[in-house]
Amino acid sequence: MATGKTAATFGEHPLGYAYYTKGGRFQIFAVSQDRKKNEKADPTDAERVELFKSMFAWGGNYKIEGNKVIYNVDIAWVQSWIGTTRTYQVETAGNKLTVTTPSFKSTVDGQDIVVVTTYERTE
Repeated sequence: MATGKTAATFGEHPLGYAYYTKGGRFQIFAVSQDRKKNEKADPTDAERVELFKSMFAWGGNYKIEGNKVIYNVDIAWVQSWIGTTRTYQVETAGNKLTVTTPSFKSTVDGQDIVVVTTYERTE
């Protein structure tokens, strides 16, 4: 059931990069703004779990069709995404790109969510 609730799962200002090439490749990597630093260079298993839950990364090929971006995933932090095609809504305004996902199960808590991400061009 849709609640309309919003949450900044990775904080109001997560850190990350999204690269889109003219040749149709993309790579996205982001981490939570409040990501905890592990104590040692080699994190414990518990720390690895928390680090994994506070990031996302994926890449592959993309193409734009109207107001949609279609991603063909060939690398991802969630192995089940590899080999899938994901279609998201996009809007551009000035130097900003806003990408909106269809509803899917959160990798953090399993709830049905829609993610809205705004990227700002920095070149």
